Amino acid sequence: MKISKKLEPVVAGLCAAIIIGALGFLSFETSTGYWLMISFGATALIVFVLHDREFAQPGNIFFGHLLGIIIGIFFNHFFGMSFITLGLSVGLTVT
Repeated sequence: MKISKKLEPVVAGLCAAIIIGALGFLSFETSTGYWLMISFGATALIVFVLHDREFAQPGNIFFGHLLGIIIGIFFNHFFGMSFITLGLSVGLTVT
C-alpha cells in the first residue's frame, strides 16, 4: 500500500505513538519494567520518520542496540550502577 506524501508524517507519528504506548504499557504491567527505554523512543523516531536514511536500516539499528547492550552490561558488571557509569556507558555508545 502506497501512502501519499501528505499523509506520511501523520501515519509515521501514529505508528510511533502506538509502539511507544505499547512499550510503556509493558513497562508498567510486567514485573521487570524495563521495556520502555530512551533508545526505543529514539529508534521509533528514526524508523518511522527517517526510514529512508542509511542509519535507519535494520542492520544499523540492530547492531547499534547490541553494542549499547554490551557496553551497558559491561559497565554495570564491573563498575556498578551510578550516574557516572550510566553517563559513561551512554557516551561510549553514542560515539
